[in-house]
Amino acid sequence: MTAWRGTRLPKLLNLPDDLAERPVDQQQKFWVDYYASVEREFRRLAAAVAKAGAVTTKTNTYTTAGSGTHTWSNSATGAWVTIVGAGGGGGKRGGTAGGGGGGGAGMSLGPLWVPRAGATTTAYTVGAKGTGATTSGNGVAGGSSSFGALVAAGGSGGSGGGAGTGGNGGAPTGVTAPAGGASAATGSGGGNSTQIGNYADTGAGGGGGATANAGGNGGVSATGQIGGAGGTGNGVEGGGGGGAGGYGGPGGAGGNGVGGGGAGGAAPSAAAENYGAGGGGGGEGVAAGGNGGDGANGVVIVQEILA
Repeated sequence: MTAWRGTRLPKLLNLPDDLAERPVDQQQKFWVDYYASVEREFRRLAAAVAKAGAVTTKTNTYTTAGSGTHTWSNSATGAWVTIVGAGGGGGKRGGTAGGGGGGGAGMSLGPLWVPRAGATTTAYTVGAKGTGATTSGNGVAGGSSSFGALVAAGGSGGSGGGAGTGGNGGAPTGVTAPAGGASAATGSGGGNSTQIGNYADTGAGGGGGATANAGGNGGVSATGQIGGAGGTGNGVEGGGGGGAGGYGGPGGAGGNGVGGGGAGGAAPSAAAENYGAGGGGGGEGVAAGGNGGDGANGVVIVQEILA
């Protein structure tokens, strides 16, 4: 019995060797006292567990494009950091050339534990959205987001001009990004996000523009957000490719192909947390293609753990 006696249970530590030989009333008193001591210790244990489980946090969400400085709380020990690169803009093609490609989405990194390590501030950057093309050409790529040395790449802009392929998803150097969809009579869909190691994911690819029918849909993001729908075609003028899905919402829809000027591609919805999504490609038109839609800004989320 001595092998499992607890140091916080004195009655059990002092278990008399002759307890079974003592009068019944003494045995009963010993066990009443013993169970009372067990109850006290369990109450202390429950209180300790409750205290340990009460974690205080402070979260800063940075959404404005550009550089800034995160100031650590005095009691912060570190933070869980999530970083999303910005989405690329949609492409635009000239009249009768076909629909423009949808923009690729920015990659996502985290949540990743970042120790404070005595720092008082840490520099960050929120990637700026890629703008959609307004003349025949490619959409602008989304900017990279960062926190300290951690970087999440932005998505590529959708192709315009004579190509119409969707923009590739954001990915770090040396990692193959999901490809944008190809341009054809019916555009193909962009590639879905892929996992990189344990804490990062590439952005999804934008949908390809079409030369007669519907454009391809944008790829699905790591968080399960669908890409924007490709624009419709009329059998002659093709729809633009859909933008790739973002962190918290879908990509922008491709513009429809119409007989006059093509319809413009859409930007991702302004719903909360729709970070890093790609813009839709412009639809084909006889006179001119529609403009590409803008992508969405990236984000840096810092959830501090306070001591």
